[in-house]
Amino acid sequence: MNAPNATSQPRTSGSELSISFQGAPGSYSHVAARLFLAKRGKELGLPTESDAAKDIKISFNSSRTFQEVFEKVATGASQFGVIPLANSSVGAIMPAWELSLQYQVSLISDVYVPIHHQLIGLPNTDPKTVKTVISHPVALKQCIKFLNTMPWMQPTAFWDTSGAAFHVKETNDPTLVAIAGEPAARLTGLSILARDIEDFTHNETRFGIIAPVSVAMDAVTKNFPARPKLTCCVELDPDTVEFAPFVAATIGRHNAKVSNIIPLCIPERTWQYRYILELELSSNQQTQGIWTAIRETASKARIMGIYSSLRMQS
Repeated sequence: MNAPNATSQPRTSGSELSISFQGAPGSYSHVAARLFLAKRGKELGLPTESDAAKDIKISFNSSRTFQEVFEKVATGASQFGVIPLANSSVGAIMPAWELSLQYQVSLISDVYVPIHHQLIGLPNTDPKTVKTVISHPVALKQCIKFLNTMPWMQPTAFWDTSGAAFHVKETNDPTLVAIAGEPAARLTGLSILARDIEDFTHNETRFGIIAPVSVAMDAVTKNFPARPKLTCCVELDPDTVEFAPFVAATIGRHNAKVSNIIPLCIPERTWQYRYILELELSSNQQTQGIWTAIRETASKARIMGIYSSLRMQS
């Protein structure tokens, strides 16, 4: 887990620090990006929004797809990226995890953001006359109970929650509404027709902050988390190692807490999997020990991040 020799400081493009996120301005990913910068910026030697030097521009870069975020970070167009990893109501966001394995980037933090959905429309819109409600499909899935009480509204997938609010504003159609967060309502100047319509009050999304591998590993070297999270991907030889004994011999032997296991099919090998493991650890020593055990037992193993969490209060 030694850091690469490459320079570790997040490079800015000229005098600009760029953080890319999937969604339109005001999206939940945008909220997560701002929280990351405010809480971790100084630790990483970055300017924060409150104390940024006048000669450094902080750019929050809207992206339409997850892949666009990864591309920007991998190519250096952005220094950091924000992607949703999981939601407490609907589970893992699988496309984000699959892309994480395709690019040479690493998790540098994760951010837990409370998700409170609002029904947003033009001022004076009567919900009883609405024909269509648009939002990201994951957001629609989090509001099924509310939507079932409004059977005359046709749920329709859109590329982003905040993007849906902007679309409602642009179309100026009183029969069209969006499901998005309160920041989207403020930015678009639209009205909140119904508040907190998510199925579960404690609805929360976990976002991953990604960075180039050299930046992430250097951050660990300089400031190892007191209670680290380790996210890694492993492949096992199915002829010699079964998954359950592997977990017992590596994770169990080192008394690590498993917070998540995500199996991903290996398309070119029938009924074989690579596993993303997410572990909650207590020290640098425990992290070193468990990673050594994993690396010695697995046929392939890759660290996807060693980091600490941020949690935004409701």
